[in-house]
Amino acid sequence: MNATTDGKPCARAYLVNAFSLNMFGVVQAGTHQLMFWPLGSDFSQAAENIDEWQKRGFELVNAIGHQETDEIVRSQIPGLPKGERVSVELRSFDRLIVAQYTGPRLPEGATKLPEGARINYWLVWPLHNSEASMPEDDCTLGRNMRERGERYKRASKGDTQCTDVT
Repeated sequence: MNATTDGKPCARAYLVNAFSLNMFGVVQAGTHQLMFWPLGSDFSQAAENIDEWQKRGFELVNAIGHQETDEIVRSQIPGLPKGERVSVELRSFDRLIVAQYTGPRLPEGATKLPEGARINYWLVWPLHNSEASMPEDDCTLGRNMRERGERYKRASKGDTQCTDVT
């Protein structure tokens, strides 16, 4: 998918530190399906997807509003713009990477993770059709996400031959 119209971005790739249902906004009221794809603490996969989306013309918005979390994420994924506390309202074809911090409260001014803490990365896709599928070329993980989604749908329908959805 090319995310540009006349050379201008028509879709955004957001980097956030939390996911909220408010991101759908009033305009998009209704039923929504989401796909959450765990990347774990492997920030290289998050960086790979951000790079791929930018090549396809997505506007990158670093919406991490927590200063210390932003510093740590930017140390893991070089080249990111400084995070800004902005409201995120998803539009069709927008993408999210959630950088979810888990651990003790970050001390003010922290620039690295404290002992026992981690940042888990998640890809989040709003799905826009009843088939809950993803275009295979939408990102570097699109095909794997599609296959996992199909396994999940079969498992949720009682298909005992296909219960591995992790």
